[in-house]
Amino acid sequence: MLESIGALRPDAVVLFHDAVHFASRLSRGGHRVFSLVGHFKHRRGASHMVAGENPGADKIWAEEHGLSRSLKAAECVGFNSMDDACYARDRLGVKRVIPLGMGFNNHEKQPGSNEPVILFVGNATDPNRAALSWFLSDIWPTVRTSCAAARFRIVGTAAFTCEAAPAGGVECVGPLPDLAPEYRRAQVVVAPLVSGTAGVKIKVAEAMSYGRPLVTTSIGVDAADTHQLDEGAIVADGAADFAQAVIALLSNTDLRRQKSEGTARVFAKLFSYDACYGPFLSWLGEAGQAAEGKAPSEMA
Repeated sequence: MLESIGALRPDAVVLFHDAVHFASRLSRGGHRVFSLVGHFKHRRGASHMVAGENPGADKIWAEEHGLSRSLKAAECVGFNSMDDACYARDRLGVKRVIPLGMGFNNHEKQPGSNEPVILFVGNATDPNRAALSWFLSDIWPTVRTSCAAARFRIVGTAAFTCEAAPAGGVECVGPLPDLAPEYRRAQVVVAPLVSGTAGVKIKVAEAMSYGRPLVTTSIGVDAADTHQLDEGAIVADGAADFAQAVIALLSNTDLRRQKSEGTARVFAKLFSYDACYGPFLSWLGEAGQAAEGKAPSEMA
């Protein structure tokens, strides 16, 4: 493999996920290496773990130690969450760490909707199924009692799960080729996440890209910056608080407008292409400039 990479004479090598363990061998060969880890599966002393995984302290320590060595061998390391980036820098001793988020198209902001529609978008994953179960059993009855005309629309394959059983005001839509009309009619988007690792999810970023106010739990935000969505969203972990946040947005036009306007600032800061990919592109540019300064015989 190393010979094949060397024959390509790359300006830089980008390693994804488990491939980050090749960093030390590649860096010794003179390559500039960028490692992208994504999310840690588990962290010693961390407050969250992937559901169903409990590998034990010894295994976590061994994997953490090996990962630390591999990440230190890379010139730069990228993470999908600031929480993991801080952990790698502060606990694993990785020197150059950057966040590498999910860049989204900046959709044309939708005008305010007159329909009391609450939107959930998601596929039939375990976290989405758990989210729907919690929302429909513990939150939706309270919302309907306060806002009898409210409708809850479930878009995506999550609409076909048993957790999405039709009830009063619940509309199971299913997958759609174009989500813009759904965001246009929605007054509120919800991401009632109760399982999985903490960190901004695609559904959260997507709601921001369409300019729609959001209600989510702390699982839907980056644990290193718990207030990152505040301008465009309300974060609530308890069922009663979550329901009241939804009701407030449905019933208060000014609050809804304020949060909708705030999504533009949140989007520019967290989810725009410049925010998500700018640091990585800067590093890649540095690698290209360094390669241009080398003689052909020095390039690997």
